[in-house]
Amino acid sequence: MGNVVGHLCDGVSEKVLVRASEYWRNIDAAIGQKIEDGVREKLGGKSDAPGMASAKSIQG
Repeated sequence: MGNVVGHLCDGVSEKVLVRASEYWRNIDAAIGQKIEDGVREKLGGKSDAPGMASAKSIQG
């Protein structure tokens, strides 16, 4: 679980964080909530990472 939280805190946009939380909750509600809580705690709330800028930068 720590690995997932760490990777989700590494510049992932808020939109992706929401989708990842939904994904993990679909697998297991308790684990999904723990992951979201861990990410929110580590980030201090909402992600400030840009939404599409990170995707555009890797398109070449």
